[in-house]
Amino acid sequence: MQYNTYNKHPSNSITCTWEKDQNQWYLEIIESKQTQNDDVESDSSLLPKELTCVIGRIMVQYAASHISPLHHENYSPLLHLTLPTLQGETFQEFQCSRLLTTTATLNNDGVNNNNYNDVNTGIRQLFQPLNSQFANMELVDMVNDQGDVILGSLPRPYVHTWNILHRGVA
Repeated sequence: MQYNTYNKHPSNSITCTWEKDQNQWYLEIIESKQTQNDDVESDSSLLPKELTCVIGRIMVQYAASHISPLHHENYSPLLHLTLPTLQGETFQEFQCSRLLTTTATLNNDGVNNNNYNDVNTGIRQLFQPLNSQFANMELVDMVNDQGDVILGSLPRPYVHTWNILHRGVA
């Protein structure tokens, strides 16, 4: 089993676990809450649920970018996802290639290949259970704190709502 953890907040961490079973991958986003307050729902030190859901979807795309190279170039493994939503969790299935970031679909000349629209559709479907209006808006790339690694793509309104570092920030 492999995992990535987002733990920049003192009270929560978000972990994306992934493991392979034959030619299929199972990914799960797990939120861990540690609080001094008995009432977890009202503890203001926790990350907002919507932000947890957005970060989880970015982590799934990042995991897909690590899983994809493990397979033959003409084969895209099936990913079984367990993702948080505002009301609980949802289960989705995607071909790995449909979740690679939008810039991962550019060839060496910077020209989009045939998978560009398929990737955008996959990423939009990933965000659909959170907010169907946002899911259909412009996608932007979230980057690391150095700005040199694309972690995943997300609808622009989440960038503004949560002040997420993205490509194009000067």
